[in-house]
Amino acid sequence: MPEWLRLTQPAMGIFGVAIGSFSLAWITGAIVSAALKRRPDSRTKPPKLLSDLVSACLFAVALITTIGVAFGQSGAGVIASSGLIIAVLGFAVRSVVADTLSGIALSLEAPFRMGDWIEINDEVSGRVVEIGWRTTRLLTRNSTNIILPNSQIARQRLTNFSAPQRHYRTQIEVHVDVSKEPEKLGAILRDSAKRAENILTQPAPEVHLTGMDQFGLRVAISYWVPSFLDDRKCRDQVLFHVLTAMQQHDLFTKQPLHAHHQTDR
Repeated sequence: MPEWLRLTQPAMGIFGVAIGSFSLAWITGAIVSAALKRRPDSRTKPPKLLSDLVSACLFAVALITTIGVAFGQSGAGVIASSGLIIAVLGFAVRSVVADTLSGIALSLEAPFRMGDWIEINDEVSGRVVEIGWRTTRLLTRNSTNIILPNSQIARQRLTNFSAPQRHYRTQIEVHVDVSKEPEKLGAILRDSAKRAENILTQPAPEVHLTGMDQFGLRVAISYWVPSFLDDRKCRDQVLFHVLTAMQQHDLFTKQPLHAHHQTDR
């Protein structure tokens, strides 16, 4: 065997192991990614983070295998010898790690998918356009981006307006004169809400008395919205028709009510 070949044989062996390991990792990652995209039971496109996570784990295994072969150690030995470095780096990027782990948990639990309209803690709402390693990006109604850390999303209350279906029920509340007959009152408000063009006709709107205070009877009018995008339009239409009917039938409270308390002597 020539001398140059004998000297370069270890390096060629390491190079071959590296090529084989990373090629296998790339092929396996591509297969897993394709399988995730072709799931027949998937309602929407799976988050890219999940396939990225699988690819990262596979390439990490390939890297550890290559380093182990290069230094003549096993994968466990390489990990053990670099434990201190990993600990120091983990402490320095603990917030990044928290966001990343939260992103992994969100991808596995899937409380929302790409394209869903969600609301975070009754404060921030928008359509999910990207689920990344550290952050989730929302596109608001005003066509602006909101970027939220995944750990923040995981800790707060989340409402998904696109699941389990796109349509949902919401309501408005008005005050009416207590002197009106409840049955006629309900029929007037129900018929007025039905005139809204964009709400669902089935199920039909419903009217409920929710209480009474100094401003009169509190009446809730519930109706079904086709999707979150139609929410504001449906609310405006229902309000318009309800207020028009209240003016026509003189349903507004004339003056505030005053409660009289009697004390036992």
